[in-house]
Amino acid sequence: MARILGASALALLTLTPFPGARPPSLAQQFAAIAKPAGGRVGAAAMLVETGERASLRGDERFPMQSAFKLPVALHVLHEADAGRIQLSREIALTKADMRGAGGIDPIAVRWPDGVSLSIEELARRMVSNSDNTAVDALMALAGGPVAVTRRLVALGIRGIRVDRGERELARDLSGPTPAKQRSAFARYAHDLRDTAAPDAAVDLLAKIARNEDQLAPASHDRLLKWMIETQTPASRIKGRLPAGTVVAHKTGTGPDVAGINAVTNDIGLITLPNGRHIAVAVFVATSSKPIEMREGVIAQIARAAYDYWAK
Repeated sequence: MARILGASALALLTLTPFPGARPPSLAQQFAAIAKPAGGRVGAAAMLVETGERASLRGDERFPMQSAFKLPVALHVLHEADAGRIQLSREIALTKADMRGAGGIDPIAVRWPDGVSLSIEELARRMVSNSDNTAVDALMALAGGPVAVTRRLVALGIRGIRVDRGERELARDLSGPTPAKQRSAFARYAHDLRDTAAPDAAVDLLAKIARNEDQLAPASHDRLLKWMIETQTPASRIKGRLPAGTVVAHKTGTGPDVAGINAVTNDIGLITLPNGRHIAVAVFVATSSKPIEMREGVIAQIARAAYDYWAK
C-alpha cells in the first residue's frame, strides 16, 4: 500500500509549481492523480453553492454499476410523494427474487427463502446496503428503467441513463466460458446503456444538495439519510477526508474479467467545515490495477477537491 500511495504522491509532485508560478488547477490535479489508476478515469467536482466546477473526461460515459441505485431511489420517492405508491406497503419476495450469486446481497443472505418488506425498507437497503434484490423489486414496482431515466430528464439531467436491472446486467456480463466472458466484457465496456457522464452525475448531486430534486421535504431527508448511512466501501470518497466529515454517497463496483475491472466508482456530497457542499463523482473503468489503487485514486481526487474548496 505504501508503494501504491507513493506512486500517486509522485504524480502530484510533478504538478508542484516553482516559486511564483501559478498553482495547478483542480482539473490538472485530477489528471495527475488519475495516472496511476490505469484504464480510463473520469472525475468531476462542483462547489454546490457557487457552481464552480472542475472535471476530467467530464462528458464521457462510464458504467454506473450500483451507482444507478441513487436515481432509482429518487424516482421511487417521487412516486411515493405523488401518491402512486405507498412506502408502508409490504412487498412479498420469493426465493426466486433473491439476487446475488451465492447469496451475497444482505436480503438474500438473511432471508434466502423469501421475505416481506416494506417499500421504504427496500429503498433504504437499496441505497445504504447496495442491495440488488431490493433494486430489482423496486424497479419492477415503479415503472422500470424507462421511468427512472424519464425522471432524470424531467430534472434536466440528460447525461445519465438507466436501462437494465441487476439481474439483466449480471446476465449480460456473464458467459459459459472465459472466452464468452471476455467477449461480454468487451461489449459492456463500450455499451452506452446504464452509463453516466461525471459532469451529469455531479449535476444530479447538486440538485439534491440544493433541494431541487422535486421531492417533498420528508422524502428529500430520507434520501440524504440513506446516502449518509451507505455501508459500502468507505475507502473511496471518504477514504482520505478528515475524520467526522459528513459524506452522502453511492458506490458502484463492476466485476473483474481476465484481470480487468469493469468499473470502480463513487458519487456523493461532501459537507465542508463551513457548511458548504462539494458534489463529486469519480469513475475508474477498465483498469488492471488492484482495487486498493483504484479506491485510492477516488479518495485522492475527493481530497484534492476538499482541500481546494475548504480554504
